[in-house]
Amino acid sequence: MDYGQKFTITTPHFARIGRVALVRAGSVTHSNDFDQRYVDLAHTPNGSGGLTAISPPNHNHAPPGWYMLFILAAGVPSIARWVQVR
Repeated sequence: MDYGQKFTITTPHFARIGRVALVRAGSVTHSNDFDQRYVDLAHTPNGSGGLTAISPPNHNHAPPGWYMLFILAAGVPSIARWVQVR
């Protein structure tokens, strides 16, 4: 996905989704991981059985690379889907 791009997430539980988030995969070096991050994404129900979310606005919010995409309902995360931010 590109920065600032709208994209659709299809889920039968779209009305219960409270958060949409990206989590950067970890890479530990010498007990530190300076690249780990959690990025909340703006989202709204799209009226057709899913959500419309907006990717991060620029590389300051999410550097390019692979992220796990989660949707959360009542604080319970979904199974992650891998997405690439570029």
